[in-house]
Amino acid sequence: MTFLEQVCEAARRRVERNKQLMPAASLERMCEMLDDSLSLKAAIGRKPDEGIKTIAEVKRSSPSQGDIKPSLVVEELVREYEAAGADAISVLTEPFFFGGSLTDLAKAGNSVDLPVLRKDFIFDDYQLLEAKGWGASAALLIVSILSQTQLEGLIHEASRLGLETLVEVHDALDMSKAVEAGADILGINNRNLATLEVDLDTTMRLLPMVPNGTVIVSESGYSRRDEVVRAIDAGVDAILVGTAVAGNENPGEALLRLRGDCHDLA
Repeated sequence: MTFLEQVCEAARRRVERNKQLMPAASLERMCEMLDDSLSLKAAIGRKPDEGIKTIAEVKRSSPSQGDIKPSLVVEELVREYEAAGADAISVLTEPFFFGGSLTDLAKAGNSVDLPVLRKDFIFDDYQLLEAKGWGASAALLIVSILSQTQLEGLIHEASRLGLETLVEVHDALDMSKAVEAGADILGINNRNLATLEVDLDTTMRLLPMVPNGTVIVSESGYSRRDEVVRAIDAGVDAILVGTAVAGNENPGEALLRLRGDCHDLA
């Protein structure tokens, strides 16, 4: 099995287990009692005279890099991100390959006044209920693991719940599916989930396919300011950064450097 097949199979088992522990009807009642979420789209849409918007990630480990910072304290990390100017927070909730959890999601949402994205391998409406119930403003949908019908259904269900969706693509086929589904926040993942290799040119190749008015997030691979400047010049609204900040001894300073808010850039 490929990595993507393994992680999706693990996600299916996890969803079935969670449904037994907390039925969807219980989650629905929980969601109905929650206030409206902060808007990810409003937070990361970039005006022409603004610098890059940033989604900073809570990331303990990854299959491509192993342990990044397993002992991180979510509340401390996200407050440091917020102080450094992060516009939104991404939380990996996949437990087996990335060391995440829904508890991490809730802690992040309770610690900052920023939109929080649930980043996971989502294929079931139940996972959107989980995202909403544990405090997310938005959920990641990975086009390559979904059929067109699934993608459109999940976008519709998220909207019903008051969740926004960051629809992630990696190639031209993904982009066509996302555009057809009406995605208004598009994430271009520079990492190939089949090989785990990163190529920042992926964003540049796919940008011409993005409809006008769509918020564009470039994901994965950013570690230097010059890479960020190139994304800004190309018209990207926001970057999603994980290892470069979460794995740094000083996450806030690392984020400031990527944002261009430090003069002594590495």
